[in-house]
Amino acid sequence: TQNIIRKHSGNPLDNYNIIKKLGKGTFGTVYKVIHKTTGCIRAMKVIPKNNMKNGFTDDDIIQEINIMKTLEHPHIIKLFEFYIYKENYYLINEFCTEGDLSDKLYKLKVFPEFVVKILMIQIFNAVKYLNEKNIIHGDLKLENIMIDSYLNDDEPPSNKKNEDNFISSLLQDEKEINEYLKEKDLR
Repeated sequence: TQNIIRKHSGNPLDNYNIIKKLGKGTFGTVYKVIHKTTGCIRAMKVIPKNNMKNGFTDDDIIQEINIMKTLEHPHIIKLFEFYIYKENYYLINEFCTEGDLSDKLYKLKVFPEFVVKILMIQIFNAVKYLNEKNIIHGDLKLENIMIDSYLNDDEPPSNKKNEDNFISSLLQDEKEINEYLKEKDLR
């Protein structure tokens, strides 16, 4: 993975068009972008160099990028490339269609038990993977757990369809998880 993640020094907007702003976090702003040549949808996190929070430095951001370059796990967002341009770092990441877990819980109000089971197994597997690589996630919270639904259209026409696709994709995951638990005699 580390060998395929490219570092660029030019303007990322030469390669990407911004579709919309997704949100603002502690370190920067995240945008939904589209690659001008391939049409791939990505998330672009823009981190200002001169606005580091909580004593973080440029070296900390570079270290985070270097760690992300080594990660290859189905439940950890993938870093595809990054740019260092003028006063910002630009991280081009996998785009998750469903947003974060906090927003999803707010919209749905409650998750069925099987959804909680699936989400917890996925989260625990990702944390276990990180721990095996001697990496600690320093900010594990609902807002930092992104959700993707491979059955979801890019922009669903209604929230009902969005919720149905989220649940449908998890139903398929539940079958896989039940088979895994049965195989490991964990049921």
